[in-house]
Amino acid sequence: MHNNSRVGVWLISLTCNCKRDRVINTLRLVFYLLLPWLSSIGRAVDDIASSGKTKRLEFVVFPSCGRGSKPQLAESGQQLMSFSRSYPITFEWLTRLKLNSLAFGDSDVPSLINACHRLEHLSFRFCSLVKYSVLKIDAPCSRLQTLEFIGFRQCARIELISVPDLRRLECHSCLKENPPVRFGYVPQLHDIWVRPEHPGQCTPIFSNLRDVYFYNIFVECDLNWTLFILEAAPSLQKFHLSRHSCVNGSEDIDEKTNVVWEPSENLKYLNLKLLVMNGFSEEDKVMDYVRLVMERAVGLKRIELSNKHMCVKCNSLEYPRKFLVDEATKHRVSEQLTHGLSSAVKIIIG
Repeated sequence: MHNNSRVGVWLISLTCNCKRDRVINTLRLVFYLLLPWLSSIGRAVDDIASSGKTKRLEFVVFPSCGRGSKPQLAESGQQLMSFSRSYPITFEWLTRLKLNSLAFGDSDVPSLINACHRLEHLSFRFCSLVKYSVLKIDAPCSRLQTLEFIGFRQCARIELISVPDLRRLECHSCLKENPPVRFGYVPQLHDIWVRPEHPGQCTPIFSNLRDVYFYNIFVECDLNWTLFILEAAPSLQKFHLSRHSCVNGSEDIDEKTNVVWEPSENLKYLNLKLLVMNGFSEEDKVMDYVRLVMERAVGLKRIELSNKHMCVKCNSLEYPRKFLVDEATKHRVSEQLTHGLSSAVKIIIG
């Protein structure tokens, strides 16, 4: 059902299994927070969710006022909270929730997360807190796996006290104070979207980081920008990079292939012990990058270089550049990398 007017906009996308009493497996609703229509949405979704057979339920929510004033956005935020309290079954079955241009009180976001027991993906786009304060998320029983803060305002800091299933965090264009995020109990977290910015701004976040993995870096992209993480994480010991351009494409991959960032001059990385690069090729920018790391990482013990990379997105084994791995090539590459350097690092090419 689709209505282009602001009076109760419903964009419904669903899949069902008609062979089994028309069970709705997936339901996606896009709507404005208009009071006359929220009860209709709540009752309809309650009927569907109460069967316990819906696997995916997603809400994409916009304020009734569009790009309104701060009081109007705060009112819309409270309408959402009231909606969640009035229809607990609906929100209990939510698996994805995308919120746009809403303002929340200090306790609203944690309450919302705890009310959505099955929530896996939560996105805030151009939302804010009503008052400038710290957002604390303590949800030890949640299933939340992805958390996005895009243009999140009026927030001094985000504290992830306990989010045990969180795997991916995206946070940008939102916070002026640093550190913007403090990590508590997030044992599953392995994917953090960050901008390459001045390491001094990132060090409070990454000061205890030991291992870093960068996946699917465009083969056309310069690599020097990745050194910002070495400067920002002084305790880093293992650094893994994979160069690959997914042949099937991905909405998660930035179209930009050249990131402009220069490493600080003469800075040494004291604790790095291992550099691993998949998608290695014998080209100037790659060779220069590896030599730069060797020059800076005074404690480096081992480098592992491979021209292979298995992409989990396109499920293909790709060779970013033609690179013949034979004994003569291995010897030549090792000599080029170590020429003029006193480093005793062990180089493994395969």
